[in-house]
Amino acid sequence: MESATGSVAEAVKTLRKATEIRPQYPQAWYNLAEMELSSGDYVQAEYSLKELLKIYEETEDIMLMLSVSAAGQGRYFEAAEYCRRALKIRPDYTEADDFLHRLENTISTIQK
Repeated sequence: MESATGSVAEAVKTLRKATEIRPQYPQAWYNLAEMELSSGDYVQAEYSLKELLKIYEETEDIMLMLSVSAAGQGRYFEAAEYCRRALKIRPDYTEADDFLHRLENTISTIQK
């Protein structure tokens, strides 16, 4: 039986290959970024999301994923800005609003 980590690693490997074969296929970049985020690889996820933005429009989901990636790297101010961009696209985006509040609390704590 394969471990969950092994499954994620295999999925990431497969998706990276897909982005090499068809770099203009946005869903491959999106799925790759999701898998990288779920495995905690925030740097690679950010790279994949920025590649995605070269070929696809800015969406609230992409902005939230960039926010999570930036926060995972300790860049809380930048992460908050990505959340604000997500909320500008979709003002009722609860996940982005909740994450923004958590980020603002973190920033407030850091500034004390």
